[in-house]
Amino acid sequence: MDGDGKKVLDRMNITGGRGTGVGGLFCSDGVINISNCRFFDNRTSGNGGGIFLTNGSASIQNSIFYNNAAFAGFAIWAQANVVSVTNCTIADNVYIYHPYTNANGNTIFNNSNSFLIQNSIFWDNTHSITSLSNSSIHIAFSNIQGGFSGTGNINSAPLFTSEYKLQAASPCINAGDPQTNTTGYAVQSGELDLAIMNRIAGSHIDMGAFENESVLPVHFGLIEATVQNQHLFVKWSTLTETNNDYFDIEVSADGKQFKKLATIQSLALSGNSDLPLHYEYTIEAPQVMFLPVLIYFFLLCFLIDAKNRKIFLIMLIAGTATLWGCSKSGSRPESVNTKIFLRIAQIDGDGKKNTAKLLLW
Repeated sequence: MDGDGKKVLDRMNITGGRGTGVGGLFCSDGVINISNCRFFDNRTSGNGGGIFLTNGSASIQNSIFYNNAAFAGFAIWAQANVVSVTNCTIADNVYIYHPYTNANGNTIFNNSNSFLIQNSIFWDNTHSITSLSNSSIHIAFSNIQGGFSGTGNINSAPLFTSEYKLQAASPCINAGDPQTNTTGYAVQSGELDLAIMNRIAGSHIDMGAFENESVLPVHFGLIEATVQNQHLFVKWSTLTETNNDYFDIEVSADGKQFKKLATIQSLALSGNSDLPLHYEYTIEAPQVMFLPVLIYFFLLCFLIDAKNRKIFLIMLIAGTATLWGCSKSGSRPESVNTKIFLRIAQIDGDGKKNTAKLLLW
């Protein structure tokens, strides 16, 4: 990517890059906002295994860099104006030998006017973070192997799972900047983490790209929604429930402002269950229109077992539908060929809300 202007990269995998100059992504000039992305298995004998930033500015959040390799800047090479890295995980990035020098390289190379790292994890990389003497780097509320001066920084094994998520005993849980996502505060990480779970699941935000899931009151099983015979069928299951009160089914036109369609009480006795429970709800949509166009229908499948709580995204059904909006008496389509966001919101006995999101195209 090059040229002036603002560029956005969201929920993408940058992988398999091979080169002698740049491994994964090259960004020059302008402003780029990167969120919820995975940079992995990119390699170059030059600089910038995961990403090479030159000129311009960049914001990277809720993203992960792993198994990238380069001569320098194994994960990130930054020679830009302002770079910010928020709630990212940078791990297992390695050095590639260069035949014309004995240098050992670095995982993050910084020669920017300002480089900020916050709420992030830097662990098990071949080498360190290098910042030239005339460059500014600031790190706060992050887990940096070998240590780094700054507010809230720690130097402790993050206790990753095989997917770079956090085990229940990880010191990175609730260790991020406690003001993150507060209205008007400089550090924002959005509503959801890289695994499309609530970005703040505990008392404070976690370090890294993933929130720890063990603190959630409900572990979802399969969630699915289908349109048949002018009806919307929503089904979901829970593997365990703790202090759960009820669920809300919500829809949105933009994925930000949601309207409630229905409320379903928990089937768990007193809100607690260690056994799978199954829920379903049917929403009548008499004006749903079917179009002769093949589109994708994305489902979130939360297959979370007690050990790993793995999350899988399943692209499953081809279909087409119009957007449902909410009226006081029910639901109605608002426009044709409009993106639909549907989610199941879980509310516990203390009134705290957690959401599992479905996206319909």
